[in-house]
Amino acid sequence: MSRTVRAVLRVVAPLAFAVAVLPVAAAPAQAHPDVSGPTCDAGGGHIQCVIGISGAVNPIDIRWYFNGVHFGQYEDQRFARAGCPIGSRVSVKVVVTDASGVPVTKSTSKLCPRDTP
Repeated sequence: MSRTVRAVLRVVAPLAFAVAVLPVAAAPAQAHPDVSGPTCDAGGGHIQCVIGISGAVNPIDIRWYFNGVHFGQYEDQRFARAGCPIGSRVSVKVVVTDASGVPVTKSTSKLCPRDTP
């Protein structure tokens, strides 16, 4: 090996080793919206629910489901209302997706009593 090649290897080899052992930074985790709720009140044959959203980046897509049925009239609203048979339990699900594309699903259920809330 020539003197020049050895000199280059003395400089390059430690650099190559240093680069090889550097930790690889993981891609930052995608943030997703923080959704609280749904919080629901029921009575008199109706149920009304509301959610809180923080940390979301526009556009925000909100979809409401009552007993598995999508209620499109409340699309992108933070509240929803539906009729419910008195004495029945109503399942409520809301799916929130923001610019991250990561859907956040929250659900609850509530008894539909005779009296109004």
